Amino acid sequence: MKRIVEKYLPLLLFVLLLIDFGYSFVQYLHCNLDGDMAEGILRANRVDKVFHDPFGIGVFFSHECYPNPNRFFSHWSFSYYFQTFPLIIQKYFSPIDSIYISCAIVKLLFKILFIYLIASLISGTLNVLKRELLVAAIIITPLFQTFGYDGYMGVIIQSITYFFFYSIPLCLLVLFFVPVYFSLRNKSIINFPTKILMLFLVIILPFSGPLIPGIVIIACPIFIVYYHKQPLSRFIFHTFILFTIISLYSLYIGTLGSENFENASHTISIIERYSRLPLGIYNHLTQKIGLSLLLGAIIINTIIINNGHHQNGKPILKLFKALGLFCLLYLLLLPLGGYKIYRPNTLRFDTIMPITICMIFIYGLSTYFLINNINNKFRTLYVLGIIFFLSIFIIADKPKFDNNNCERQTLKTMATSSDNIVLLGADCNVLSWNKIKDYKDSELPAQLLFYWHVTSEKKYYYQNE
Repeated sequence: MKRIVEKYLPLLLFVLLLIDFGYSFVQYLHCNLDGDMAEGILRANRVDKVFHDPFGIGVFFSHECYPNPNRFFSHWSFSYYFQTFPLIIQKYFSPIDSIYISCAIVKLLFKILFIYLIASLISGTLNVLKRELLVAAIIITPLFQTFGYDGYMGVIIQSITYFFFYSIPLCLLVLFFVPVYFSLRNKSIINFPTKILMLFLVIILPFSGPLIPGIVIIACPIFIVYYHKQPLSRFIFHTFILFTIISLYSLYIGTLGSENFENASHTISIIERYSRLPLGIYNHLTQKIGLSLLLGAIIINTIIINNGHHQNGKPILKLFKALGLFCLLYLLLLPLGGYKIYRPNTLRFDTIMPITICMIFIYGLSTYFLINNINNKFRTLYVLGIIFFLSIFIIADKPKFDNNNCERQTLKTMATSSDNIVLLGADCNVLSWNKIKDYKDSELPAQLLFYWHVTSEKKYYYQNE
């Protein structure tokens, strides 16, 4: 019986992962479109300036001022993808369906990549068919929430715009560190193609999303100190230094973006931002139990490893301390990133994504270690506890397959209407964060829907209360 289980376990785990990925894809199909899509995809208004100066040279030397001067690659990838991919797949799907399918495909691909990268770090193998990697993947997959606890620990963000600016850059940052980790773990040399990939990421990541520069200037020094007894290769050391320098430059030009000077009446002092930080942490741990459960599991695992006197557990605990230091420093520096009215207590699921990813990794690594090292007498009980723990997240991540029915129906109404200015119902927003009361405010969404062939001509629209 034991041999049969061992023989077919990898296949069972692989099938379970495929089921989860299929379920996630259907969930992603039912996420709503967001209010930043039209401006970003069409490269309109203030966004256009970013495309003419990818590295913010004008901001640095000529004191030009426009929003997000250090996020070119996120803007470009977002715009290019949605200008091309929905039109490509319209050979097989309707224009409306092509939009949602395009959103779902890119989300699923990066969810798979995220899980693969973290699972490879946990298991110590890059072979996707290895049982070790599949076990690690199963351990962490339920923590990637879509509709459950996503508002507090989301990694694959519902908003497709935020996904391109937060989720994708963070996934690529993990990709950067994977070969470094394996090189140090296995005392091996990074091959030439991987070095080229890493240097490519060093250049594009500091200009991809708001979180990356701050993460790099904290993580790289901690990484160097953590491995001071195992000297880094010249390539890794110099790459880290270059990464940090470019990130410092990106961070500086980011402070010169126009969004930091607009709506001065809506900002608050640094002291007040720090005073609100504890409330932000408290809310994230108490308003929904997902993050608290994850933290609790980490604490329990750490105690078991520490009290188990496992010799192999000491390096893991040391690594946890380094990651804990990173999370602490990141939290302490977060208020310096400015105040946004939509995240009054500084913390929000998007700003703490680096911490969430660290927690998922710490939980996954400690759980994987204990499954393989805990006393046989308690292993079954421990595995049952893990299954119960993961079941809570699986149950919490409800389907919500009707989540965007209203939005889809509204798009169909626009597509079939013979009017140039269409009155829509007020039940849901369409490519806007708020109800559009004046049809002139629908200029960009109307252009985008016409570009995507949803409408046969540019149709303005508005909504009554």
